[in-house]
Amino acid sequence: MALADIRQLQTQERAYVNAVNWISDPAWLVSDSMKDRLARGEIRPGAIVGANPQEGEHLFRPLMRPNFDFANIRLKIQDVEERIRSTFYNPLFLMVQTRRSQMTATEVMQLVEEKASVLGPVLERFQAELFDPILERVFNIMDEDFALVPPPPSEIAGGGLKIDYTSLLAQAQKQAGLSGMTHFLTVAGEITGRFPAAALKINPDEAIDQLAYIDNVPPKVVRSDDEVAKLRAEARAAEAAEAELANLGLAADAVAKLGQADKGLSGRG
Repeated sequence: MALADIRQLQTQERAYVNAVNWISDPAWLVSDSMKDRLARGEIRPGAIVGANPQEGEHLFRPLMRPNFDFANIRLKIQDVEERIRSTFYNPLFLMVQTRRSQMTATEVMQLVEEKASVLGPVLERFQAELFDPILERVFNIMDEDFALVPPPPSEIAGGGLKIDYTSLLAQAQKQAGLSGMTHFLTVAGEITGRFPAAALKINPDEAIDQLAYIDNVPPKVVRSDDEVAKLRAEARAAEAAEAELANLGLAADAVAKLGQADKGLSGRG
């Protein structure tokens, strides 16, 4: 993992700061008289200090004049930082933002799919081995010990608990299958156009439900199967009523024509 690199980075940062301190605030070699004046605060930035010329250059000078290669040190630090970022998949999280060139929507979707495919196993392990047990435990405590959870609707009473994650990363993982779904529907549409009987192979209701789940569409936008079945039954009943009225109209027309024919025959007789 990145523990060794993190410790190395901390050591390098301390050394870098220490080198900067040696340049900005070095130790000074001063004469005894100047040392006393320095302790009294007479020597400070912007002050005018009188000196004995006989003491010469040894009057007040840095004890050391280190020559640090700050640019090379910073490059070494950046190398370690990049290794740490790679260990924690940081480039994957920022792969779209770090691309400077203009990208098409297809290229962005491909990058998102690539990120989801790499991070997917890690995210699934976190969900299955860490988040799911914690959430289930908290839910059970709220339900059994404190009765804080309201009773479920009758439609789902007695069913199991399924946790659905809605974070940005979880949504990206779901959308990794969006291109496959849309590609399948496009190809299937072309096939059913040539072979209409193949349309029975596709379940359009389930396809819509899956697309809505992948795109994290609000539940109220898509009707339930029961509502759709009810609406379809009403539509079939309306069509049957219209067909019955049409048949009654045709029968009435036929009766009227027969009546007129009978009157014509009677008049001739």
